[in-house]
Amino acid sequence: MIQPPLRARRQRSMRPDKKTRSSAVELAPPRLPLGDNTARRELSPGQAVVQTMRKTSVGLAGLVLAAIVVVVAVRWLHPAAGPSVRAVSAERLSQSGIVLLNPFPWDQPNVTQAQAVQTTLKQSSGGTVLQTVLAEVVLTNPSTTKPRLCWVVSMPGSLILSHGSPGSRQQTAKWYLIVIDAHSGEFVQGSAGG
Repeated sequence: MIQPPLRARRQRSMRPDKKTRSSAVELAPPRLPLGDNTARRELSPGQAVVQTMRKTSVGLAGLVLAAIVVVVAVRWLHPAAGPSVRAVSAERLSQSGIVLLNPFPWDQPNVTQAQAVQTTLKQSSGGTVLQTVLAEVVLTNPSTTKPRLCWVVSMPGSLILSHGSPGSRQQTAKWYLIVIDAHSGEFVQGSAGG
């Protein structure tokens, strides 16, 4: 059997016959105007997978963008540098296991500053209140990582005496803080240092 040259075979195979040409026109999916949801065409499995992947990636990108916006908003509304207490530095407080953060805007106290001062005066042995600060308090010594809205009341350090070994000279603290829960009004912790 004699075969036609390769070039002739290729040209013949590339020319569609009448039957193929008409079926190709019939199989073409109809073009829908944008926004027309009344007539939907059926997608092949491959097209459906691609469309689902696109929708999923757009949804994930939206979630990531929303998370970024929330983090930026919280950082902007709630900077990490907290309120300061004049009697002691933030570094020294951190070494003592107390971290003060600015109160969250949505976290409002149920206990007034005056009520917190009254509770403080009951806990301490008298003295005057030097400063009262509302702060989100994180106590790191008992490893409570959740911030707690508290009134931090500064008292004179002279109210606290150190007790060393018998016969040693007593020293007074340089700072003395009492922490009162701003929601319940309960005493949380007293802390003093030199």
